[in-house]
Amino acid sequence: MHEFEVSPEIAAELSQAALGRGVAPSAVAGWVTLSSSQWGGAGADAESIFDLGSVTKSCVALLAGLLNEQGELDLVAPVEFYLPELARTAVHGTPLLSLLRHDSGLSAHFRFYREAWAGRPISRSAILRKAASLVHGPRGQVVYSDLGYIFVGAVLERVTGAELDHVLARRLFAPLKLELGSARAFARLRARTFIKTEVQPSRGGVLSGTVHDDNAWVLAGMGTAGHAGLFGTLRGMLGLGRALLTAGGGQGPLSRILPVLLANPAPSGHAAGFLFARGNATSAGGLASQHTFGHLGFPGVSLWCDAERGVATALLTNRVFPRRSLPPGRVTIAELRRGVHDFLWGSADRRNPRSESR
Repeated sequence: MHEFEVSPEIAAELSQAALGRGVAPSAVAGWVTLSSSQWGGAGADAESIFDLGSVTKSCVALLAGLLNEQGELDLVAPVEFYLPELARTAVHGTPLLSLLRHDSGLSAHFRFYREAWAGRPISRSAILRKAASLVHGPRGQVVYSDLGYIFVGAVLERVTGAELDHVLARRLFAPLKLELGSARAFARLRARTFIKTEVQPSRGGVLSGTVHDDNAWVLAGMGTAGHAGLFGTLRGMLGLGRALLTAGGGQGPLSRILPVLLANPAPSGHAAGFLFARGNATSAGGLASQHTFGHLGFPGVSLWCDAERGVATALLTNRVFPRRSLPPGRVTIAELRRGVHDFLWGSADRRNPRSESR
């Protein structure tokens, strides 16, 4: 990973914790500060491309914040200002920031992909109309919702006049030099290896080089939907972590965006595009400080940034291979995340004693 130092200790931890305990057949992990970093892998390497799942939401929120700062988008405007076809639906009057914060009242999920599995044509406009009718509770109640981010993705495409993955690449990833992007963006790098996710007979077998999330697949194909669809290497995830640490210190292109997104988190820890580590069971591990924020991805990835420490830690796995369900008694991805992130915090603290949280 060029500027990142290889750590045999991290590789050994992943080999024992992820591969040895049967959680995932492929894993890479590492930590980064503003000046140093370490990484290791087992069953995968520095060039391996992982499906990031819902970490996509963090990137979409950052893009929305960037467009807001540059006057191209208004985060407090109602969604129908940008998608007038949603006027007189249940999401009428919902600010974009509410969609980003998961407190719009929308339901968590809906299986739009079943129509595609049945061989019937998919209409994105019909999906948006259906999603606009799926209300879970009153506005202000936090329900982690893919649907809200599907709307945000549609708004960003409408505002910019381009497909979401292209806008993310041009406006966010390229300026920050991040190895993140859609499946079609990485497909051009033929020397790279996509890490396979689930065996899905309804989609032809082993999923590799195509998004794991079925709704993202029907909405965007090889592109990116608002809630899922991004891929990345460990370098890309740690690079994003470093950019967020830099922004937390008041520097860099995200410095005015991040405070807006992280402001006033819900008691559950949900903020716009990110989740604060809360409670002893947090996937960030027991060593994470109360200022730690990040996001999880369903295929088995996680990114946590400890602003107090000045350290970001990332774990990328394909825990959904060959199937997302685990045999009884098998170690869960939540347990793996806690253990590995604690190992990474400890590794960073030993290397950077001044970063150790007080």
